[in-house]
Amino acid sequence: MVQTVAFDGSVQDAGLAFDRFIKEYYDPLEFKPLDIRLQIRPQAANLQDRICVLSIYGNAPNSLMTVLARHTPRGTILEMDTTYDGAWYELAGAWEMLCQFLNDEGWLRTVSASEALSAEMDNGHYAHSPERRREIVKDYQRAREAGKITNKDAWARLNYGISGKTLLGYEKLMRRGT
Repeated sequence: MVQTVAFDGSVQDAGLAFDRFIKEYYDPLEFKPLDIRLQIRPQAANLQDRICVLSIYGNAPNSLMTVLARHTPRGTILEMDTTYDGAWYELAGAWEMLCQFLNDEGWLRTVSASEALSAEMDNGHYAHSPERRREIVKDYQRAREAGKITNKDAWARLNYGISGKTLLGYEKLMRRGT
């Protein structure tokens, strides 16, 4: 299950907000099966390509929720995704608590349906321009050849804020020459 909300700040602001959430709301004694980790991944020299990932681990095997903060041409968005539907049922409370915290802090903003759609559909309907898609595929191919890829989906999400399925689509487009 994927949910997207608009964040009224930069990716760096999201990282600071996530950090405050962990320090102020996450109690390891109260949420014993959950583990929360924050990763800020600067990409290249371009501030626009920085992403921040908040990982919330559940009690069940492979139960993981990721909250990805990334920059889009329309502003910063937060994308929540779970590894499978069962993880959503286990971790939905953590997502709701995070959204409530961010809303109380004034970070979330309401967007119209058309604005939300246009944020997702920029550059055709891809998150990146054709040139950037080619760069991403080439970067992936270099990393794969160097043996640095263990999980395509995880690599794509952590490095570029896209899914492995989206990366596969980029590869197919590149093979077709578009």
